[in-house]
This record gives sequence, structure tokens and C-alpha cells, in this order.
Amino acid sequence: SLTSVTVEATTPPSLEGDVFKSKPTCYIPVGTLAAYQASDWASQVGSFVEHPSPENKCGDNLYWTLSNGTLTITGSGAMYDYSSGAAPWYNERSNIKNLSLPEGLTYIGQYAFYYCSALQSITIPNSVTSIGNRAFYDCDGLTQVTIPNSVTSIGSNAFRDCSYLASVVIGTSVTSIGNDAFYYCSNLDYIRIDAQTPPTLGN
Repeated sequence: SLTSVTVEATTPPSLEGDVFKSKPTCYIPVGTLAAYQASDWASQVGSFVEHPSPENKCGDNLYWTLSNGTLTITGSGAMYDYSSGAAPWYNERSNIKNLSLPEGLTYIGQYAFYYCSALQSITIPNSVTSIGNRAFYDCDGLTQVTIPNSVTSIGSNAFRDCSYLASVVIGTSVTSIGNDAFYYCSNLDYIRIDAQTPPTLGN
């Protein structure tokens, strides 16, 4: 029997008669729960579960939402790579003040947070193993960054032009730091690297 149904419509479609006999779980877009609960759907499905829309994918198993200045990534696995200005939240970058990344995230994509100049802080989960090129390029609001022990590589220009970045701590597992990773970080006066073997450096 039918156990689940996914509806992408933000306005509940009208139902005629008994459409679902098995009372399936109904997956609906984030923010539409109240509308669906007040509709004909409430009596025909077993329960509702809100889920991000396909447009909010930022990895094969990653989704994003932006609310009250916080960009929240949920799920697991690797983030998609982007080109300059192509991240799906790029046009809202001036509103992004906080970033929530999930345990289970393994890779921060290229250009992911490019020019998110209002971003004030980041916590990189211990599941991340690699930071892509230009991932945090020109994030002027950042003042300190800690790269966890899980990270093995930092891409080129990853933190370039973070002009107020003053302190960086790099964990034990980093083996390579790309070209210009911290170039033009004009206020950077403290950097600590905990790796026992010196990482290879770009230019």
C-alpha cells in the first residue's frame, strides 16, 4: 500500500472524495504545515512532514534555508561547487549574518559563501575534510576561524580578502593549503597550525 506522498505545491491542491485509502505520510514544503492542516488533506493522510523544496538543494543530500539572518544547511555529504555568484543564496548574501553547518557535511563547495560580507561567525563541523576554492572569499565580517582536525585541505583563495580576520587556528590533519588562501587578510596577526607535518603551501 502507499506509505508516503510528496507534494511540492505551497498551496494545498483540492481533493475530491477519498483520494488516499492508506493514510500515507505526506511530505510538504517548509512553511506550509498550517495550510495543509487546515485543508482537506488533514483527514486523508496520516501525518505531515515539512521538507525543503528541490530548489533548495545545495548537495546531493544537502538543503538550505535562510531565516532571520541565519543560513542553515541540513543533511550530509558534499556541498556542490559553484562559480562566482552562482550559489543559490548569493542574491541574499547581504542578509546572511550567521551560518549553521551540519555534522555530516564533508566538503564546503567552491564559491559557497563568496562575498557573504555580513557573515559574522562560522563553526566548521568536525566531519568536514576539505574546504573548496574561494569558499569564504571576502567574508569581511569574520574575525576568527578554527579549522577542525578533520580538514585535510584548504583550497586556494579560501579565505582571501577577509580583511577583518585576525585569528586562525588550523587543526592537526591539514596537509595542503592552496594558493593565496589567506591573501589580503590585512588584520591577520595570529595563526596556529597544529599539524605535526608542515602542510604543503601554494604561492
